[in-house]
Amino acid sequence: MAELLRVSVYNDKYTVIQEEDGSLRALRYGEEWRDLCGDGLVLALAQEVDSLREGKRNGECRVCGGFGAIVINEKSTEVCFSCMWRVAQEFEVKRLEKLRDGD
Repeated sequence: MAELLRVSVYNDKYTVIQEEDGSLRALRYGEEWRDLCGDGLVLALAQEVDSLREGKRNGECRVCGGFGAIVINEKSTEVCFSCMWRVAQEFEVKRLEKLRDGD
């Protein structure tokens, strides 16, 4: 049966697998460990980890979901140039409005 999702964590100690039929199971050190059928929490967490990892690999913008995101430093959010430009423009407009209004 084909896998829809496979997420490994903790240096591959644990792996969560979702099959095409919707079944969910866990491996520990690559061996069958637990049947997770009906465990929505584990599925949601595995999907979130997979999504975040995929976004990191693809350079997905965390603001708009577009591609071409860059990381300025290890603490910054991955943002594409379009979102950075839009934020910079909004900031500049607010700055100019304050100057005009004498604030």
